[in-house]
Amino acid sequence: MVCVSLLHRHVQRPHPLGKVFGEDALQRFRGHRRPFGCVARTLAPRRRPRRGGLRHRIFHPFPSWTKRVSLGAPRGSWQAKRITMRVPYTRLNRAELDRQLSPSQSAKDFTGVLARHAAETASLDADGALRRWRDVAYGPGARQRYDVTAPKGAAGLPCLAFIHGGFWQEGSKAWSGFAARPFAQAGWAHVGLGYTLAPEATLSEIVDEIAAALIHLRAHAVEYGIDPDRIVLVGHSAGAHLAAAILTGLGGEPLAGAMAGYVLVSGVYDLAPVAASYVNDKMGLSPGEAERLSPLLYWPAADRPVHLLIGAEEPDAFRQQSEALALLWGRELRRISLTRCPGRDHFDILDELARPGSESWIRIQRMGQGG
Repeated sequence: MVCVSLLHRHVQRPHPLGKVFGEDALQRFRGHRRPFGCVARTLAPRRRPRRGGLRHRIFHPFPSWTKRVSLGAPRGSWQAKRITMRVPYTRLNRAELDRQLSPSQSAKDFTGVLARHAAETASLDADGALRRWRDVAYGPGARQRYDVTAPKGAAGLPCLAFIHGGFWQEGSKAWSGFAARPFAQAGWAHVGLGYTLAPEATLSEIVDEIAAALIHLRAHAVEYGIDPDRIVLVGHSAGAHLAAAILTGLGGEPLAGAMAGYVLVSGVYDLAPVAASYVNDKMGLSPGEAERLSPLLYWPAADRPVHLLIGAEEPDAFRQQSEALALLWGRELRRISLTRCPGRDHFDILDELARPGSESWIRIQRMGQGG
């Protein structure tokens, strides 16, 4: 067993195979901030690490520590629990890992859900109570576009900005407006964000595109009747990874704090299992890039409310991702919650966002109100 004691919050973390990557206190004094477990020179200097006097004990082979955790509870009132710092996967063979990271295999009717969401999105154009701005360009790429939906005659609206999933290789903003109508009826605007798909774009470039889209949206928000300080960023599956990457500062630290809140639905936050699966056949993630772009290996760059949502019928590989992020980020965030929805799978879990009165709906409404 390997035990490492650390005196600051830039915590070195063992790789699932047992080797400790990262750098020691010398790197901290140089002002660099690397993700936990990141190999040297894979991340350019971006942020200074937070200072702190906490001591953590990290254990091999899957790092964990015993500490006080209760999601959203004030510090000092937490109950002791053991936290898994990385998402374990090395004991799974390739076939099992591929199966667990193929949510369509366990979903009840994923094609039906996607078709229903696409039909609902297309029907928004004919709704006379709504204003629509289609294919607003935030960059030169064909998919660097977003769609805006807002109730007529309103200004200063809170906004739900949605990032679709598809393991960064599939999907479209044409599916993203499934919740636009109920939110418009509640006095919200809705934005469906598009981005270039892999392998045409690398994952690093996709993260940069989402950041560019949000910066553009904030700059033009008043034109759509949106309050730029009340944008709640919501992502599903790969889109949840992209939203979490924004909160870690990978799209620029100021942008992380500019969002009113984050809703992460059925996401992947530790990319090591993804890089070892069929998903990487097209993505081409290197080990260093998978480490550098894993939100689980960063502290949040801003203290914003975060709500994680996961279906109880999803594969273990997805449920473990959300649980690990909730437990780790619960140390840093004052407002974080995790909801496991009975009877929901990886796709119909999205219907919780469009259901007025659901826990996720209520939490999003509070984020839009600044709570």
